[in-house]
Amino acid sequence: MKTVILVVEGAAGEPVEVLGGRTPMQSARAHHASRAAQSGWCGVVQPPSTRAAWRPETVLALMSGMPDRQAGELRRGPVEAVGVFSDAPGPEMIFRGDFLTLDAGGAVDGRATGLTWEETQELADALHQGMVPEGFDTAATAPGNVAVRVAGGHELAAGFDAAFPERGVEVTRSVPKGKAELKVRRYLERAAEVLAAHPVNDVRVDLGENPANGIWLWGGGQALAPPAGPEPRETRGALASSARMGKGIASLCALEVLQIRSPWRGEPDEAVWSIPDLIDCLRRVDRLTIYVEAPQEGVGFGDDVEKVRALDLLDQVVLGPLYEIVREGFRPCRLVLTVTGAPLPVALPVVVSGDELEPDAAGRWDEEACHGGGLGSMHLLDFPEMVCERRSWHLL
Repeated sequence: MKTVILVVEGAAGEPVEVLGGRTPMQSARAHHASRAAQSGWCGVVQPPSTRAAWRPETVLALMSGMPDRQAGELRRGPVEAVGVFSDAPGPEMIFRGDFLTLDAGGAVDGRATGLTWEETQELADALHQGMVPEGFDTAATAPGNVAVRVAGGHELAAGFDAAFPERGVEVTRSVPKGKAELKVRRYLERAAEVLAAHPVNDVRVDLGENPANGIWLWGGGQALAPPAGPEPRETRGALASSARMGKGIASLCALEVLQIRSPWRGEPDEAVWSIPDLIDCLRRVDRLTIYVEAPQEGVGFGDDVEKVRALDLLDQVVLGPLYEIVREGFRPCRLVLTVTGAPLPVALPVVVSGDELEPDAAGRWDEEACHGGGLGSMHLLDFPEMVCERRSWHLL
């Protein structure tokens, strides 16, 4: 049986007043997701505690077949840096870095408005050259993003993950206070000096664009090494994503990578999928995991209305073509829809649709409807085996 799993970063949330007391998932039309829910089983994955959410890297790794203990220890920075640095990993801390615009030390634009890959590489090279003597190594990973390796970073708290600075907040004040964290604050201050003088930002200012004159570090963790080679598996798998984290997880799990376009970049009518590549991949593998990263840093979608529009776009350009191809050309099949949460500890709505299933009465892929679904409430560590391995669904 083919199993296709869609993981959407940051989709789950809480009811908000501007949407009439509904969540963005409840407010989105999401026609194709509703079709899947109406033909399958729904449920929710509970957060690990009332104070913490499941990290996107943990959810994606578990859905990709990684053992639960290893998945639980992952952090975004080292996952995105897998294969980026040429030398073997040591006892360093690696962060994800996001370029942003600063004004008098305060955050103005958390996205540095569309840095290209070429601009990102030039800025990363400048940071690398200017910061290596101070124990930092910087490399570009994606447009607007870098990996920052800290020598002796084991002194920092594992999982250093301060909240992304809000507009107007002084960046260095957002770093947790502590003796080890002084190293991070020094990096942010020195990076601002290097970036402010860079020709890329001179050009951006001349063109009326916000300069990428600051950087934020988050998702820190110990450096990781990919497996020496693919392990033999009963079920061959692939991971489709445009995000660096998806590619890092694929490498760690020895999965084939299927490149897709981000639904948030480019023209709205530009195809996310190469349909021939998707069909060829599904013919060769038994399990395909798709990961869609949130459009903004810190698992962000902008405001709540923008998030509703984004979820509808995702339903149309990612899930729509996928749903039709899987249901029409690959039977028997199982389609799994799941999400990661916002930084808030919310229950994650899930749908399992496909052959050999008698639909429950939930009918919608959202937080409230899935609470009443036939899958019930479950722990994340139980979910992958339930949706990917179980064949006798009448036993549920």
